[in-house]
Amino acid sequence: MFKEFNIIDKMTVPPPSDDPSFKAAAEQELQRFSGIVENSCSTLQGKLLQSKKWMATGDSLLNVHEPSQVQPIVIKLSPHEPDGIKNIRSDIESVRKVVTALSVLCQEVKLLLAEAEHELIPPIALYGEAVNTPNPDVSGEAYVYIARMLPLLGRVQSFVARVSEVVTNIILQLSALHPPQQQQAIISTKDVHLQVIWEHLGRLLAVVVSLDLIVSVNKDLNQHWIQYKRLVTSAPTILLNETLPDDASQVLDQKTLQPLHRMVRDIDENVMHAAMFKQVCNRSSSAATATARNVPLRDEMLVVILGWCSQLESQCSKPWWCDLQQDVVAVTCLLQLHQHHFDPVPSKRAAKALQQLLKKVPCVTVFGSAVWRGEQFLTRECERLKSLWEPKICAALVQHRSQHLTSVTASLGKLAASTKLQVDGWCAELAAASTKPTSQFTRQDLSHRSKLFMQGLVLAVSARYTVTSVLSLHLQHGRLLARSCVLSVCSMLHAIHAVRAAYATHTTQLLAHTLPHVTQFLVAQLLAAVSQAKRKLSASSGNKQTQIDVLACLKIVETCLGSSAPSITNVTSARVALSLANHQDVLKGDELAQLVVLLRRLELLSELQERIDAATDVGVLLYRHSIIATTFCEVFGAAASDPPLHPATLQAVLSCASDAKRHLLRCCHLHQPQLLLDAFTEQLCTAIEEKVVSPLCTAIETELRLSTLWHLEVQPRNPFQPSSAQASSNTTGTVAPPPIFDPMPFLCLPPLNCLGRIINLKERVEQYLSSTFYALTVVAPHNCHSNTEMRTVALQKWGLMLQDSRLPPHTTHQGVDVLEVVRQLAVFVRRYHYSLSQQVFVEAESDSKHLNTLNITHIANSIRTHGAGIINSTVNFTYQFLVGRFKVFSQFLYDEQIKSRLVKDRKHWMQVQTVTEKWFPFERAEQFNLGIRKLGVNAQGLSYLDQFRELVTHIGNAMGFVRLVRSGSLRCASNTMEFLPALNELKSFEPLCYQHDQDGSDAKLTVSTDTLAAARNLDTVILNLQQTFQKETDFFKILVDVFRKALSTESYRHLKNFHLIIAALAVNFVHHSVTAKDLLNKRSKTGAAFCMDGFAMGIAYLLSVLDQGTAFDAMHWWSGVRRHFISQREKVERQRNSALASGDTKLAETLALTLTRLREQQQEHELLYLTVSSARGFFRNTERHEEEDPSGHDGSTTDEKDSVKSVNGS
Repeated sequence: MFKEFNIIDKMTVPPPSDDPSFKAAAEQELQRFSGIVENSCSTLQGKLLQSKKWMATGDSLLNVHEPSQVQPIVIKLSPHEPDGIKNIRSDIESVRKVVTALSVLCQEVKLLLAEAEHELIPPIALYGEAVNTPNPDVSGEAYVYIARMLPLLGRVQSFVARVSEVVTNIILQLSALHPPQQQQAIISTKDVHLQVIWEHLGRLLAVVVSLDLIVSVNKDLNQHWIQYKRLVTSAPTILLNETLPDDASQVLDQKTLQPLHRMVRDIDENVMHAAMFKQVCNRSSSAATATARNVPLRDEMLVVILGWCSQLESQCSKPWWCDLQQDVVAVTCLLQLHQHHFDPVPSKRAAKALQQLLKKVPCVTVFGSAVWRGEQFLTRECERLKSLWEPKICAALVQHRSQHLTSVTASLGKLAASTKLQVDGWCAELAAASTKPTSQFTRQDLSHRSKLFMQGLVLAVSARYTVTSVLSLHLQHGRLLARSCVLSVCSMLHAIHAVRAAYATHTTQLLAHTLPHVTQFLVAQLLAAVSQAKRKLSASSGNKQTQIDVLACLKIVETCLGSSAPSITNVTSARVALSLANHQDVLKGDELAQLVVLLRRLELLSELQERIDAATDVGVLLYRHSIIATTFCEVFGAAASDPPLHPATLQAVLSCASDAKRHLLRCCHLHQPQLLLDAFTEQLCTAIEEKVVSPLCTAIETELRLSTLWHLEVQPRNPFQPSSAQASSNTTGTVAPPPIFDPMPFLCLPPLNCLGRIINLKERVEQYLSSTFYALTVVAPHNCHSNTEMRTVALQKWGLMLQDSRLPPHTTHQGVDVLEVVRQLAVFVRRYHYSLSQQVFVEAESDSKHLNTLNITHIANSIRTHGAGIINSTVNFTYQFLVGRFKVFSQFLYDEQIKSRLVKDRKHWMQVQTVTEKWFPFERAEQFNLGIRKLGVNAQGLSYLDQFRELVTHIGNAMGFVRLVRSGSLRCASNTMEFLPALNELKSFEPLCYQHDQDGSDAKLTVSTDTLAAARNLDTVILNLQQTFQKETDFFKILVDVFRKALSTESYRHLKNFHLIIAALAVNFVHHSVTAKDLLNKRSKTGAAFCMDGFAMGIAYLLSVLDQGTAFDAMHWWSGVRRHFISQREKVERQRNSALASGDTKLAETLALTLTRLREQQQEHELLYLTVSSARGFFRNTERHEEEDPSGHDGSTTDEKDSVKSVNGS
């Protein structure tokens, strides 16, 4: 938490005394106290620097080029007094009451101004800014927005009512001080002009005019209000016609809607018609009807208006006039109130004075892009002054405003350069002034520092007025901002940021130390002038009552300024009392002007921090004008061409944009104001990313390539020659080389603070280059040396620490990474086909001209890269994959359609086996296929049996992948052991490190302990290699045993008929294989294949898991298939011979094609048999019921013997 210290409250002004001894003692005590303060300040400064270093290194959010954000202690310099009215003390009760009443009214006006400026105007001006709602009217969000704005609009209504009361009270108080001639005044006010009271009254009216302007220019607010008012008006009709839920109907009725109707009607009449100023004038006139015939008050008000106009017109040539632009609205409102209240004949003199003033102040920016124009206000609000404002006068003002915009835009570049020089000089003077100790201050030092404080404020106010007026007038006239204008505006914003940073930097070193002394210095001058006026008045002769009143007022001035550090309340009370004491014979013109200037400075110093914040606040301006992206683009675009903007402008613009935070958080129409702030922050970050970060990274990468790739034919570049000169000197027609780009101004920038989000340009460039070089190395590994060279150049030239772009120890034959296959095993077994004999996976389909493969070499390379631990991971992932597939496998065999057919086949086989045949009928398998297809097919034309065949194939592919990984591990171990001699001849290295005695009893270590540890490690590695190479871990047995135990329970009895469906699966697979090979011959990219051994691998694995190998062999399926095709071929041969004998050539050709088809199918069945037999060889040691042949035969089955005979015969 930040801790606030109020320093000025503790500083007091010693009472004046003419005793020399008192002055000497006081001077001695002040010198001693100054030494104590200086020692304490030096100690505090050391603590402050130490805390800054800790904060900069401990938290990156504080390590930002924002002085206001790295202050561990927030020092509040504004003096505070709980009850400043108590300082108004006088023996004359009437004088005390008058000064108290007027001071309280001024304080009330200040509170109302602060409420409107901070709490009422921003939410209304920001209405309509939606987040992720492009059209609130269509989506219904408009009603919700207005509903959320109702409390604020009601508050505005109450605010206007309170303003009317305060205005009425001020008019009545002034009427009592300036009564008609027949009445007696409370105190003597002859030749007294209460300028301070009239100023507060005009500013209060001006803020009401600002509310009217903000409401009228917000089109979204007016449009949504009309819709909401129509909805509320039609609510009773909706309640009658619509059927609402019970809970809603109990709450919504006409009686409960009456308060809402009244509220909407009042807000519509008092606020939404943008007639709040007229209401204030009407209410004040109605409440103070008796004052309308007060001629002295009318004349006094006109004199004040003319004097105020003359004063503002004369100050337009002075540096600080920009801070008084709101007073132009105030004096105009005061003239309108004068005409409305007293109803006199329009004063041509006042109208002419106002016309001259409006020419010198062409526009006044109220808030954001809302601009107040005097001629429109007077012709719309003041009916009595309309006769003096002819159309040609209004047209002349509009033309003058347009000419002013043109002239200011033309000279904006020079003005920006001049402002930059003035701000730089002021910052240097401020830094130099902070070095002198406070104990050595003189009058000249205090006066100089006071002027420095005012000068920085004036520079900020002037720059802000220039930026606001230029952007607002461009928006009002519909003109586009030129590039030069944007650059000048950015330079102005940079100057404003510099002023803010200077004040923030010197808050502790300069302001906190000097401001109390400067305040005391000004107070002493004021008290000396007041004391002189009192002596002069006491010595003069005149009206005693008037002298008594004036002396009482001067006494109040001394009390307000000398009791304690003068707060803004005390200064205002002093101004009121001084105005009442300003008679002709008391203060001369020069004396009065000096007092006014001193009070003005004292008032500014009393609220210096608040005025600095207001003068450097341009957040809403930037939010309303989309110049941020253009600024970012120009900041980087200027780096390669003419550089008018320094990269430090980025932080200046972001710092100015951060001022929008406090305004955006005051919006009321959104559910959470933070949403609007987040959207604005995201917009800024996106603009920085697109306009600065991305081009900067690309430019640095290009510069690195041009610096390192010397073999490219690039024209020489002159670093001292601008890019425009290089382009103009290129007359040969060739492409000019790009200019030399220096990124150091960007890389040296501290991290940018974008509304709390930190953007480090150097880190972003390092991340971009590191990722780019790594990606390029992946694509082209042979260019890794070039990337390494660029990395070295980036480190040497710009200090960029890039990551090493070299890849892990891969090889050029790395191929598919086994880890990616394991992570996506389900996709892999579906997209790849397995070859049992070649141990390779081939991609099934591809849009390119090549097919990816995965073989033993790829697996060995992946194991070398990732280590042997991926083997166990492969088995684990395969187990998880098989768990899901076995669930589908069980569900298919449990289906009633499948289970019933298998039961029928089992019964038929039992009958056939005992009666006639010894092999499973081929016709039953074909009928099973046809019967399953009749049940239906999916969108791809696959029957249920086709999908079951694919399931078996996927299981077999998974087992083939496990086999491939095991073979790859052996290949990797073999490649590693090729540098070792025979495994059986290896000796341990650890015993060689010891020297044994002749008897072998004692062993002495002959090497160092590190060598002994290395020998042990080498022995461990060799032992692991021997075990890996010799010990064959049977992963198949593991995967068989784990599922065999689970599937052997009674819950899976329906799986015992699986061996009967293999015949139908084999027939289905052969048909699919023949079709796939035909498509391969036709060069089709879809469905073609030449190796699908995953099916055979799956059949072998499932037979082993379900322990049905013996049952399947007993079916003699392969013998039955062979005999079926032999009989079919013999039958077709006989028919073909008969056709040839009879001369029927067409029938003979058809039978020849049939004979070819039978040969192909028989060949596919033979290949499937051989593949299944080979695959079952991997699971021989997992079968439990294999018994030796008791007859002493060689153990060959009938199918194997028949296969041998068939192969020999063919």
